[in-house]
Amino acid sequence: MKRISSIEINNIQSWEDATINLENFNVIERKSNSGKSAVIRALSMVLTNDWDTSWLRKGEKRCSVSLTFSDGTKIVRERGSSNSVTIYEKGKIVDKWSKFNKEYPKEITDFLATDTSNINFQFDSHFFISLSPNKLSLI
Repeated sequence: MKRISSIEINNIQSWEDATINLENFNVIERKSNSGKSAVIRALSMVLTNDWDTSWLRKGEKRCSVSLTFSDGTKIVRERGSSNSVTIYEKGKIVDKWSKFNKEYPKEITDFLATDTSNINFQFDSHFFISLSPNKLSLI
């Protein structure tokens, strides 16, 4: 199974230009307003085609997120004034799509075929493991 080995984020919320290298197990933690949710949104933008214009960095017209996988393949998602997905193998463009709406073309979903049980977001039940039983009963 391929895994995400790095994320490149450009112009998403507080992230102007950043690369995050990932290991086998990753936890994103920092103080409030440090950009944690923006990283999750960047992943969501590529993995689930999720998007909200508020994610675009103030003053910018486009943003992009690149995911590089352990097998060397790469997918680049662009939003804003452009709306495209590009897949690379060995540094060369294999496929590119730019005219689609909410549903990804089948080729993209096939490329992204990952074990989604290994990806957990802030409000997934795993996030609440550290809460006391009293707080959990309020959720």
